[in-house]
Amino acid sequence: MDIADLKNAFDILVAKCGHTMAIEIKDGLKPPSARKLTPGEEAFRSRWLGNYKIVTCEAEVHEINNLFS
Repeated sequence: MDIADLKNAFDILVAKCGHTMAIEIKDGLKPPSARKLTPGEEAFRSRWLGNYKIVTCEAEVHEINNLFS
């Protein structure tokens, strides 16, 4: 589910094998300072009680996929 248009949340919500995870997608080619969470994203992350992950490359997506196999 793509929810990137919601302000101060996360980019996608993934569900697999009964598990859900909020995922924020950042461009791994940008310098670390440009990949930081916005204040709104950080506030959301601090309140989120479920699984949350920031991904910066395809390999990290595969790692998440393998967690819930």
